[in-house]
Amino acid sequence: MRKTAIALVFLSGLAYSQVGINTNSPQSTLDIRGANHMGPVTATDGVLVPRVNSLTTNGSADGQLVYLVADQGSRLQGFHYWNATTNQWVHAGLESGDLTDDAWVDDNANSMVKLATLSNGTTARTDATNVVIKNDGKMGVGNIAPRTKLDARTNPGNANPGEGAIGIGTTAQTAAAAGAGAVRYNTTTKQLELSNGTTWQVLDKINYTKAVVVAKKNSVGTTGNSYNYNTQTNVTGWNVELADTTNSFTSDGVFTAPRTGQYDVSFSFNFTGSAITDNGFAEALILRNGNVIRRGITSFPKGGNSQAGAAVNFVVTLNQGDTLRPAIFQKLRRTGLVFDTGDAKTLRLGNNNADDGFVNISIVEH
Repeated sequence: MRKTAIALVFLSGLAYSQVGINTNSPQSTLDIRGANHMGPVTATDGVLVPRVNSLTTNGSADGQLVYLVADQGSRLQGFHYWNATTNQWVHAGLESGDLTDDAWVDDNANSMVKLATLSNGTTARTDATNVVIKNDGKMGVGNIAPRTKLDARTNPGNANPGEGAIGIGTTAQTAAAAGAGAVRYNTTTKQLELSNGTTWQVLDKINYTKAVVVAKKNSVGTTGNSYNYNTQTNVTGWNVELADTTNSFTSDGVFTAPRTGQYDVSFSFNFTGSAITDNGFAEALILRNGNVIRRGITSFPKGGNSQAGAAVNFVVTLNQGDTLRPAIFQKLRRTGLVFDTGDAKTLRLGNNNADDGFVNISIVEH
């Protein structure tokens, strides 16, 4: 009977274009009254609209109403209606503000607001793809722990700050109008400029300690003093460092470039006096990352007795982390009819003035 009665109410309402539930005097197209009209609510009062757990499917009619039973990404639990003009579901209690799927969400535990998902509204953002604003006003792009007002580094505070280049454009504003601390790119000079509040000034290069290495071998007690015939041998045992401003040079003779750039390199040596056969020669070598890149050769067309040696001087472009090291190759006195075998030679070394300073290396960063 109840179903029949309700059906009759609706049928009756069709004649008057108004429907009343729990009332014989509907005041609108559909007038639903509670059990205690204008009084306290009862447990069974109300209207149930379709309940859903996802809003990934578009609606079909403007004003279509559903209830989202739980938060879904950036969408909050509650009533949502379909807005056919903007083609999106709108939370009935959040009509103003950003209603798109990438809306800001609160992260009270970390004292910030952030973007919850990618533009598809479901894929959670990683720290490296997020944008956050901390309660103290700092903004992080690609990180969630900004240290400055705008921080685009993926590893703020790390010696290697990671990805995070910022594009800077130009402006026709005066330095005074832009204010002290503003930065612009000058399209004419192709330089970055900084406003001091009065004029635009070219940003100078960052000052840093340049690499300067000056070292020598002066003691017969060190290693790496004897050099076999027809054998390339690294020079080790550098026991005196006159300068090493960036701690880039080891006693084994390995220099590691602290930065990408150009470097002046000089290496020289002499052996003690000894016999040399005709057409003997000695080479001073510099290796980059284990491969010979320069050699200085001293040849002796006529044999005899000499303090043979060689030197090499040049400018090289290195990448940060590249290594340089000196080596020696000699074919000074053969012991047979061919150049395949011969005597080893000993470097001229000593702590006295007569023998000091004959084995040296210097590397200077431009």
